[in-house]
Amino acid sequence: MANERPSETKQLATQGIILVAASFVVRFIGFLYRIPLTNLWGDAGNDAYSMAYQIYNLFIIISSFGVPAALSRMVGKRLALKQYANARKVFIVALVLIGSITLVCALFMWFGAGFIANQIFGVAESMPSIRVLAVTLLIVAGIAVLRGLFQGMNNMKPTAVSQILEQFVNAAASLIFAFALFGKGLAWGVAGGISGAGFGGLAALVLLLFIYYLYRGHSWIGSKKADAKYVTESNKEIVKEMMLLVIPIVLASAVLNIKNIVDSSLFLKLMRVKGYETSEISLLRGMYQGKFILLTTLPIAVGNALGTAAVPSITRSITLNDRQEIRSKIMMQYRMIVLITLPAAIGMAIVAKPMLQVLFPAAPDGAALFWVGSIQVVFYSIVHVSTGILQGLNRVRIPIINAIIAAVIALIVCIFCILLFNLNIYSLVISDIIFTAVLAYLDTDSVRRFTRFTVDWIDIFKKPLIATAAMSLCCLLTYLLVNRVEGSNFMALLLSVIVAVAVYFVVLVNIDGVSEEDMDNLPMGHKLELLRIPGLPSFGKKNKRRPAPKHMHRRPVHTDNNRRPRTRR
Repeated sequence: MANERPSETKQLATQGIILVAASFVVRFIGFLYRIPLTNLWGDAGNDAYSMAYQIYNLFIIISSFGVPAALSRMVGKRLALKQYANARKVFIVALVLIGSITLVCALFMWFGAGFIANQIFGVAESMPSIRVLAVTLLIVAGIAVLRGLFQGMNNMKPTAVSQILEQFVNAAASLIFAFALFGKGLAWGVAGGISGAGFGGLAALVLLLFIYYLYRGHSWIGSKKADAKYVTESNKEIVKEMMLLVIPIVLASAVLNIKNIVDSSLFLKLMRVKGYETSEISLLRGMYQGKFILLTTLPIAVGNALGTAAVPSITRSITLNDRQEIRSKIMMQYRMIVLITLPAAIGMAIVAKPMLQVLFPAAPDGAALFWVGSIQVVFYSIVHVSTGILQGLNRVRIPIINAIIAAVIALIVCIFCILLFNLNIYSLVISDIIFTAVLAYLDTDSVRRFTRFTVDWIDIFKKPLIATAAMSLCCLLTYLLVNRVEGSNFMALLLSVIVAVAVYFVVLVNIDGVSEEDMDNLPMGHKLELLRIPGLPSFGKKNKRRPAPKHMHRRPVHTDNNRRPRTRR
């Protein structure tokens, strides 16, 4: 087992890097097409766009969000047992069940669009967009079931290819229809921009159906062994199993989405009490959603991907009751997320003003939001990684409970910030910081309790903080110098970012902020040694791989599948 440990951890790191890259590419495409859209319709359009997407995301979660993960698990389990007929029936039952739930959600969105737009969000311009997304909801349901089927067959290529195609078509269609319809008014322009989600989804659905058609003649799907006469499970049994898998995923995701909807609606009502006009409130929310949330989502995607990658690998280590391997994986996950997101958060705050001027020249306001709230990037990413670890420990309900507690605390803080301190849009930013900080604390404390392993956060943050401080100083000085000499905001921003990245990794390597184990686990990780300056003395104790105490191999990890052993006296 000791010989397998480095390769197991390296495999987890590699999977995490792949998922990070894929997730970042998809989100980056989504970010790119939002730039011309924001310049087209400004913060008011961003508000209408974001409010429509908030209610759409909620119904996506309710109808089909957990389907790919649950269906892949159910199909994969039956294929492993060679129960091809049962696997095919699971697919058919999922289509009918998810299709029915989604139809109800889509009808609610369509006929309730006016109430949602006017009464909940106070943005009448979002009503056409909500109806466009109601149709998109039906398309996404079919995509979710087909992706779950292919993932259950242990084939991730259809999912990956369809996601890339979906995002490209989404971007193109959004730009075309937004600019084409904007002349008819803001509401039509936003609806045109949001229609890209439907066109992208339709392209992905057609591709997946074509792949499914090809598979029918060359796999178990179309074989005689999958005939209905070999089915041994009832619809009721399949639906029950599916709901048991889907509901925890839905609840965990719905808490955050419901919090966002409550925040948006509450902000509108409380700001009206303070005497603000609806148009002013819409501009503030649009600035918050269309710039702050949009840009901070990019580094947060890193934590989400690493958390997803952690689940199967940690589950395997728990099954083998290998505490040293669990410890190694947990430390590696937290180290990687801090190494990536800490400089991203601080760097984003430093270049916020010139960044917005370059990206959104028609609506550059909002830099102060990043000065106040960019640190939430680190907290959010720690939350995602901790949630993945807890899921691997089979503690799926713990993140839900923690999220509810954090959401209640954040909601109270938001109300006080608006009513007592008159902080307007900064109230939402502060509420986000409180929510993510409290949730990060609760989740990491849960990881400590269930693994009986205390993470040394000072050790994890100490050297990345030093490197980030050096990076920040060099980034700021480079921007001021180049902007003064060249007079070009874009050139100053570009060079300051390049210098910041270079300085961060050079300093990090030379103060031994990257351990030998990190270099082993990361693809081409030892290339970082090229950044080491010869003859420079070592700053502090070098981070070498340290074996865990022997007793850690014998102490079982607390999951729902085992009990804590009694202590003999």
